[in-house]
Amino acid sequence: MGLAEGTTEFLMTLDLKLSNNQYTTVISANAQMSDADNDVSEQFFFNLDHVLTNTCKEDKIILLGDFNARVGHDLELWSGTIGKEGAGKATSNGILLLSKCSEYSLVITNTIFRWSDRNKTTWKHARFKHWHLLDYVIVRAHD
Repeated sequence: MGLAEGTTEFLMTLDLKLSNNQYTTVISANAQMSDADNDVSEQFFFNLDHVLTNTCKEDKIILLGDFNARVGHDLELWSGTIGKEGAGKATSNGILLLSKCSEYSLVITNTIFRWSDRNKTTWKHARFKHWHLLDYVIVRAHD
């Protein structure tokens, strides 16, 4: 097992040895609020890009955390990246996340399986009382 590497205050990686030359890279993410400065969101996704670029192509990836992003349910546009069970309308952070997942052939697993809204959503807006899906588990599409 490798040591956790603090990439930034919002991203951390951990390399786990599975067998001979097989590794899984676990990436923990905690993005800024979606109403944060656009530069902050773009910097987060720039740093995520750096982590994904430097992950061995043969490694399995488990990317998980709070992305403060809604990815919506546009299966036609994001086929292969999301499944039929997305929720809500995509936000700007959601589009950035979808683009990054598409670029690296990653799939957002939360959108594949049918769950009740109570079990699918992860955050409730305090004022409007709406529930949203903001936390994701993401893996390579071929895994």
